[in-house]
Amino acid sequence: MEFIKDFQQDIIADMEIITGVDLSKKSLPKIVAKEIALKKKNRLKENGSMNVLGLVNKPSTKDLKHKKTNN
Repeated sequence: MEFIKDFQQDIIADMEIITGVDLSKKSLPKIVAKEIALKKKNRLKENGSMNVLGLVNKPSTKDLKHKKTNN
């Protein structure tokens, strides 16, 4: 049973990372949502911030130029 719980939480954490929507906070008990948030935090810490394609999210040169002109 513990394996199934961990597996389900891993899937939810992955979907939250991919979509950027906190599904667990809205629809699950607080304890379970906290466990999923911890898994998500650990996964992001291990892998860096990743997008759907598995690429690390880095600002593009266009974003950097825009920030420089605003400062």
